[in-house]
Amino acid sequence: MIAQGIDSQGILNGRVLTSDIQNVITLDMQNLGISSLSGIENFTALQTLNVNNNSIVSL
Repeated sequence: MIAQGIDSQGILNGRVLTSDIQNVITLDMQNLGISSLSGIENFTALQTLNVNNNSIVSL
């Protein structure tokens, strides 16, 4: 999310401020080695999610 300009803190710590994600409507996270969508429920405005080519095993 740092690379996409969503994480205002810019710290690679697996966390993002809720205020940074409350207006995100599209999220492209393909090919990033993601194994969990934990926390996706906090993207309350999200309409489009691309997580192709990751290792997600459950929703």
